[in-house]
Amino acid sequence: MIRMYRYTAGDESLVAIDGRDVMIPRFRDRRTVHALCLINRLDGIVIVDKSEKADFLLEYRPKDGNAACPTENARRCSVAFADLLGVKPFHTKEYSLEDQDGVHSACILSHLGESKEVAIDGTPSGTVFCEGEFE
Repeated sequence: MIRMYRYTAGDESLVAIDGRDVMIPRFRDRRTVHALCLINRLDGIVIVDKSEKADFLLEYRPKDGNAACPTENARRCSVAFADLLGVKPFHTKEYSLEDQDGVHSACILSHLGESKEVAIDGTPSGTVFCEGEFE
């Protein structure tokens, strides 16, 4: 089963997909991602996958469907999603994520309901809101 959730961070709306234990080639296809984003008014998708260098690997695809370097908001969403998935033990605040730029540190500063404050590489935090499961 593919777990997907819709997140909002700043002015971006993204879908986060759990790619750790399932094959999801269709979400890596440029045309499929582009169509998904157009139909659902998304700015892109983030895929959380396994990593040997960090707690998880972040793959980001903006609405054009091509793999790209993630935005800070995409990184924040991926950390909030990894936390929801239980990538690390419950109540963990510190995460490391790997993406096209290398390995980054992240910290969940606060968690209130579906909203989380996430800082990346010590930059000022930003709010991430989980709108719920995406179908």
